[in-house]
Amino acid sequence: MFTHFKDTNGNTYSLETAFLAESLPSIPADVVEISQEEMLELTKPTPEQIETAVRAKRAALLASCDWTQLGDVPEVTREKWAGYRQALRDMTKQKGFPGAVGWPVPPV
Repeated sequence: MFTHFKDTNGNTYSLETAFLAESLPSIPADVVEISQEEMLELTKPTPEQIETAVRAKRAALLASCDWTQLGDVPEVTREKWAGYRQALRDMTKQKGFPGAVGWPVPPV
């Protein structure tokens, strides 16, 4: 279990409750205890942060299958993966982007 705090600058802290007494000397003087719900609200990612994370995952997935489009890869393999790669690129056109996206499934 954790105890949550925030300071006057909006910084948040979570400390394991079992070790709270040991940590008290290192906690800034301007902190106040907050509820778990308030902590979740304060640390909720912004839409921009969500979009950045989705785009980063998409870029990593595309990079991980770049090899499928090389000239020495059999045409049937290139074609199979081309649809998946296009679906990744089209993710930004999904209705729920960036908050609710459906990730395409790579071919087997």
